[in-house]
Amino acid sequence: MLATQGKSYDQHRRMRAVSNEIWVAEDNADVRLMLDRAFKRAITDVRPIFFPNGAELVEHFNEQRTRPKLLLLDLQMPVMDGLEALKHLRKDGGCGPTPVVIFSSHEDPELIRAAYFSGAKLYLKKPQRLEEYSEVVKLCASGAEAIGQLTASAIPPGALDVKRVLKLIAET
Repeated sequence: MLATQGKSYDQHRRMRAVSNEIWVAEDNADVRLMLDRAFKRAITDVRPIFFPNGAELVEHFNEQRTRPKLLLLDLQMPVMDGLEALKHLRKDGGCGPTPVVIFSSHEDPELIRAAYFSGAKLYLKKPQRLEEYSEVVKLCASGAEAIGQLTASAIPPGALDVKRVLKLIAET
């Protein structure tokens, strides 16, 4: 095991500095384009980094010296889906306190439970309208710290929309 100043490799991974990036694993090019445009329109210095599947995100995560301020993971992707990527990232605490948001159009209660059980902080419904992507970006960019501080008991069951999440954050 590699040691860094008396710390194990896993401890070092958890203590990494936080970048001003949000890493997004999304296989749908149209969704990536809508999110990218929303990030460009938002008045934020947060930079999105896009990955076409969970495997590439996990590989990038393991290679970086910094960690993102938030991870936004699609649920169903080729190569490695969002839940599998989340399990890899949470393994041995390597993801540290980085909040993970599952971003999906699927509202199956079993998938939602699996996401929370695997360590997701939120299960966010994908928007139906283009303008709603801007709300998702604003939530992720400005609310990452608040999302990270949400407790499991504060989160209602089911897939949440942005407005409900903003209300949850305001109440805590």
